[in-house]
Amino acid sequence: MSPRAVLTVCALAMAAASWPATAEADLLTPEQVLRIDFTQPDVAFPFGAPDTLFFGIGASHVAPIGSYSVSLFDRGTLLGTYSTATNGALVGDLGLPAMFLSATSSYPVPPPFGPAAVIDFSSFADRSIRGTIELSIATGLVDVRLGTINLFLARSNADGTASGSVFTDPLVTGAAISAATPEPASLLLVASGVGAMAARRRKRAR
Repeated sequence: MSPRAVLTVCALAMAAASWPATAEADLLTPEQVLRIDFTQPDVAFPFGAPDTLFFGIGASHVAPIGSYSVSLFDRGTLLGTYSTATNGALVGDLGLPAMFLSATSSYPVPPPFGPAAVIDFSSFADRSIRGTIELSIATGLVDVRLGTINLFLARSNADGTASGSVFTDPLVTGAAISAATPEPASLLLVASGVGAMAARRRKRAR
């Protein structure tokens, strides 16, 4: 298993922009979320405990997106969220990279792509993770290419690189764009509003 070295996050972003534009594409709006499910191969990680995860997907910014967020879950529990406004005011084939590091990772995320989201990597280390990534944009419109999803799991090195293997990269099991699900707090506000309206109607009826 030969290691792959990741020199900079910029390289990942440039790779996303170079993926074939003919790959499967779907429009993503601010009212929607791209959900990607993945598992971890049952293969021991060869470079020590993993502490670095890169996410990338080919995308064309049809209209300025303002910013975007990439949230990482394990069995529905939020591990962390990466968000950035980098390239948010631009249009074109720019990609949507995200970075997740452990608290002890030495990988240097270069500006303007930092800071990375800091998460617990224990479920990656023991290969028990049943992960979901949720990607959303603040404004505008993005044409995402679902066939270009890339997840790279690695161990950071003292020289500023990160080592991983194609045999231990997370495996995508599903990807789809759907309506965004309201947060519990939003649902509570909606329920409270409905309840208040019902109470007013009962008073008027009396």
